[in-house]
Amino acid sequence: MDYMSTEIRSAREAMTIFKILGIKDITTERQRKNGTQVFELPIHKMYGPSNKHPLRFATYKSGYVRNVTECNASPYQCNKRIDSEPEYFKSSKVDSMGRPLYTQFTTRTCELIPGWEERLIYLAKFIIKNYYQKPTYQISD
Repeated sequence: MDYMSTEIRSAREAMTIFKILGIKDITTERQRKNGTQVFELPIHKMYGPSNKHPLRFATYKSGYVRNVTECNASPYQCNKRIDSEPEYFKSSKVDSMGRPLYTQFTTRTCELIPGWEERLIYLAKFIIKNYYQKPTYQISD
């Protein structure tokens, strides 16, 4: 079953999925006032047998969805990446006919998700796709 094609149509459905999967809302009062919401998965990122950290994700009022797990060097964006419109810069070089050359420059940026409900739905789909749909591996002798 392809979980990304599964329709999650509301924040209520996303929260129900979180409850079923054991994902907790651990948002502090200060974060809530700022429009941030933080969720902790019952899955740990392992860095050795005694060094494990629960996976955490946050949605921000600004439109970002980020992985904010403690062991990350910094929170990284989970939003879809998009190419910006190309910009052209005049170069100091000229072609064989004396005309100035231009350099095309594009950047990759994140597609911001404006609404709280849309961010929650996106996060639910992202978590299912990246942490619950992938195969698990068993180590045996």
